[in-house]
Amino acid sequence: MPRANRDVPLPRQDRPDEDRRDTAAASVAGDSTAFVAVIHQRKTPGKREIAAAILESGYTRAQELTAGRTLDLDHPISVFDRVEVARIKMKHESGPVTQGSITIKLNETMSQEDGRVLAARLMEREFSIVRRRDGAWIISDPRRRTYLPQAQALGVFESQAEIFLRRAPNSSGTRALVKALDRLYDQLPGPQQRAAR
Repeated sequence: MPRANRDVPLPRQDRPDEDRRDTAAASVAGDSTAFVAVIHQRKTPGKREIAAAILESGYTRAQELTAGRTLDLDHPISVFDRVEVARIKMKHESGPVTQGSITIKLNETMSQEDGRVLAARLMEREFSIVRRRDGAWIISDPRRRTYLPQAQALGVFESQAEIFLRRAPNSSGTRALVKALDRLYDQLPGPQQRAAR
């Protein structure tokens, strides 16, 4: 299984003759919040490898957020319980495949964007994929959305609500987090729901 890590640093641009793929990877590197996953392998990843990397990266992100890292509420958040890669489109340049796009089908159990909490829905989302010079593949989301697996979402939102209630109890971001947390509580089975509240 490929290793996925959202915060793997990209190589610096030291030479003026860097090719286009490194320029594209560098533009993603300037904004680590765009990362969805990194796959460390030379061959083009398949659908299973991409789905596994997105899921693994989501678990890693959830652990960071539960441990005290703060959510960026300026960008959307998707909580999902299933991910499937619908399409992979690669652009062939002079030589090997270097970049392309991926269409992902996500079963979102909840999402949060622009201060609103949205109900469950099946979504198709477009990601970009770029191969670095070292052969690793960077998967990124142009909307800089945070992806969290359903199994970890409750812990993440509880932790984040606590942080934001301490820092800015009356902010719109805090209100949106509390709304999202209520939605997650509502999704729990009856006995668990009562215990959680």
